[in-house]
Amino acid sequence: MLGRRSAPARGKLILLSLSEARAAIELLQIVADSDGHGAAAARHLAGSLARRLPAND
Repeated sequence: MLGRRSAPARGKLILLSLSEARAAIELLQIVADSDGHGAAAARHLAGSLARRLPAND
């Protein structure tokens, strides 16, 4: 049915609101821009999360 949300796929949980997810991506991008040890992992995670978000209108 259109307009109806389906249940999350088995094994996945909805843990963040859309605004929380966008804020987490912003923070990950800050870490990704650094030269620290977690930069590559933050870059990968930020990209992965960003691809799952709906497009901005």
